[in-house]
Amino acid sequence: MTAEASHAEPYGHAEDRAELARVAAGKWKLIECRVSPETAAARLRARGIPDLSRPDLTEERVARLNLEYQYTGEGLVVDTDKVSVAECLARIESYLA
Repeated sequence: MTAEASHAEPYGHAEDRAELARVAAGKWKLIECRVSPETAAARLRARGIPDLSRPDLTEERVARLNLEYQYTGEGLVVDTDKVSVAECLARIESYLA
């Protein structure tokens, strides 16, 4: 399992996702979580700025990355602004089953 929230390195590029899919040999399941730029920035603020695990992230960078991210539609897309955490998890569990 790979979790990447920043839409950037190391798995934010199509060629990286393609390589992961190749290496996973048919076991690859892509889950993309959609969120508004405002919510993404609020979540960063809630974690604390600077985020010690990603000190390069600022509210402005998170919002820009959010706007620039190209959803692939190749797997499950969950809009975390529109459904509860419990519903997000239920959709993910169903997709992975």
